[in-house]
Amino acid sequence: MRKVFLLVITLINLFGVSTAKGVPFTQEDRDRIIRLEVKVEALQNQIDGLETLILWGFGVLFSGMGILIGFGNVGRKKCYISSDSISLKRGMLALGIKTQ
Repeated sequence: MRKVFLLVITLINLFGVSTAKGVPFTQEDRDRIIRLEVKVEALQNQIDGLETLILWGFGVLFSGMGILIGFGNVGRKKCYISSDSISLKRGMLALGIKTQ
């Protein structure tokens, strides 16, 4: 029974598809599509411009961050002083020897 029901539904669907009438495509429809294509191209150009701007922005941002991190590391390397040199300087100060 189920197979017969599915067969009938399938035949009805196939018959409905085969008897469907096509809608005529007019010159007015073609003109609309052409206008739509022109608008899409203009929009695509704007999106390309924004994409370029965003890429430049990220480039500047990450370059600036890299520069800041690089200068921070250079500054920190100059500030490292070993504990031996600190104790030596304290001893020299206690003896009254001038250091540079």
